[in-house]
Amino acid sequence: MAADSTLGASVELEHALGFNGRRQLCLSVLPPRTAVYPIGRLLVLDDLGDPHRQIILRGHDAEITAVDVSASGRWVVSCQRAASGDSQGSVLVWDVQQRQVVHCFKGHKGAVLSCAFSPDERWVASTGEDGRLCLWEMETGQLCGGSRPSG
Repeated sequence: MAADSTLGASVELEHALGFNGRRQLCLSVLPPRTAVYPIGRLLVLDDLGDPHRQIILRGHDAEITAVDVSASGRWVVSCQRAASGDSQGSVLVWDVQQRQVVHCFKGHKGAVLSCAFSPDERWVASTGEDGRLCLWEMETGQLCGGSRPSG
């Protein structure tokens, strides 16, 4: 009977959180002492000085593949695989203080594999399994450049 309840709990975690036991190898640090990492569809801000203090950000509808923190620590960007029934992965920009999404960028077919801020925080770059590089402007939220692989 214990095996049945354990199986039910793991199925529920995957359904509710997008956590399937796989761990993404991405971690970023929000100064002065907060680790930022994904668990399934959730983005975790974990205070390294207090193991009981975590902030969970919800906004993704598929597994998060990468995260980055802006130079000032004001923003976090995270990207994801394409959600079920959707052909595009998403890139979300979070306002850390407000704990909410300020931009949702879509421009990749399939999963978005990486995302990063420019040092001046004016741009977000993303790459996807489609081989495309996208450059997003933070002020307007518009796709303003990019490239596709040649060939």
